[in-house]
Amino acid sequence: RDLHSFPTRRSSDLEAAKAGVKRFVFGSSMGVYGREGKNVPVNEEVAATPSEVYGGAKRYVELYGENLAASSASEFVALRIATVLGLGVRNTASPWRSQIFDPSVQQVVMPCGSEAVLSLVHVEDVAEMLFLLASRECLLHRRYNTPAENWRAGDLKKAIESLSSSRTVVLQDGAGAPTPPVSNGERFTAEFDYRARPILERLRAAHRQSEALL
Repeated sequence: RDLHSFPTRRSSDLEAAKAGVKRFVFGSSMGVYGREGKNVPVNEEVAATPSEVYGGAKRYVELYGENLAASSASEFVALRIATVLGLGVRNTASPWRSQIFDPSVQQVVMPCGSEAVLSLVHVEDVAEMLFLLASRECLLHRRYNTPAENWRAGDLKKAIESLSSSRTVVLQDGAGAPTPPVSNGERFTAEFDYRARPILERLRAAHRQSEALL
């Protein structure tokens, strides 16, 4: 639908103004790109054509927020987030994203084939990116992809197994949901001069900490 055909909520505008809300920062998803970016990283200039309900819902909020911002004093910006990793996430349909940082989990099952390209970002980096979007005085754009590391699943498996001889990673061809689009986060990197801590460094630190506790 056309951006301006989305309804506005004047009561929300007033509530936001009264609360002094300057900017809404929305955690969107690379899923808004649908089937784009399976082989080549996509940037924000690529048309958002979601192919699943999740991506479609994220895109709707983006459009609604942009429309709301156009008719009020509040700003709206969306961070399109790649696949999030991090220790401690239990309630997820993809437990491997937490388990790879937990050496006590001896076997990690990843629902993808070895040639799948995974666009990965750590949860702590996502939090920092959201903070930067909320706190920067002026933003140049309304939409940003998260900078991410694009890993071939087979290479990630080898990296994890190389840290411990007792750990195995099982890849499953044809299992699970389609692989999300691959992120090109150069816009965010350039505007904020942002450099994330490497995922391999985080994996090594998790294993060192586990060994120290033994």
